[in-house]
Amino acid sequence: MRLSFWAWFFRWHHEHHEHHRFHPHVWLQINQTAILLNSLERTHAMSQIHIDQVCTLSLVAVDSKGNQVALNPDAPPNWTNSDESAATSAVSADGLTDTLTPVAVGKTTTVNVSVSIGGVIFTASIDEAVVAGAVAGIKIVETFAPAAAAPTP
Repeated sequence: MRLSFWAWFFRWHHEHHEHHRFHPHVWLQINQTAILLNSLERTHAMSQIHIDQVCTLSLVAVDSKGNQVALNPDAPPNWTNSDESAATSAVSADGLTDTLTPVAVGKTTTVNVSVSIGGVIFTASIDEAVVAGAVAGIKIVETFAPAAAAPTP
């Protein structure tokens, strides 16, 4: 039986193409926000962290349909923090999370992460600006200044 060109091509393509190989999608999760990381480029985000909160940055892997799958990196992810005087970092033992604790309002730190999965390297960075927390009360502030000079007659 002779196959048509297209029947031959699709049979050959199926036997020789690696389309069944699992290609993970890796997400950087920041509280309730998730950012898809692309292995071909660095992903960059910006966020604010309140001085009275902590922020946990997490890595999550999903399949092509968005279902969460086990994240099995080739080695633990590498996290760096550009300014520990703005916010300190505490990386978990497995390297999948980094918890930021803000230190000083008005400062910004850049957190970078890179992870290799199946020989593919994913990288991301996020700028975290430390801002004041929510209103918790009020206070009276006194401001003193010299009295105005009396007018001359």
